[in-house]
Amino acid sequence: MSYLENLFSLEGKVAVAIGAGGVLAGAMADALGAAGAKVAVLDLNGEAADERAAGIREATGGDALGMAVDATSEEDAFFSMNSFSFFSVNDRNFRHGPLQ
Repeated sequence: MSYLENLFSLEGKVAVAIGAGGVLAGAMADALGAAGAKVAVLDLNGEAADERAAGIREATGGDALGMAVDATSEEDAFFSMNSFSFFSVNDRNFRHGPLQ
């Protein structure tokens, strides 16, 4: 691994890409996967999220899972985080809502 690859590596990290069934957030999800992160692809359109996650898995050989989620719903957001086997969510590292 080169110096820059090592510097920007996300190996062992988990990334959540909200709205990643679309173009902009989808490109970000692709880049996060290419950098080595395990990617949770969340979108209102569950089919688009699944397709994006499959593309990330195929391109990188890494972990990516898609799920239909309404990010404005605290219940949906928390449920989705607990649904992925590579997440370990607790009250200390998961927060929903505006920054304070």
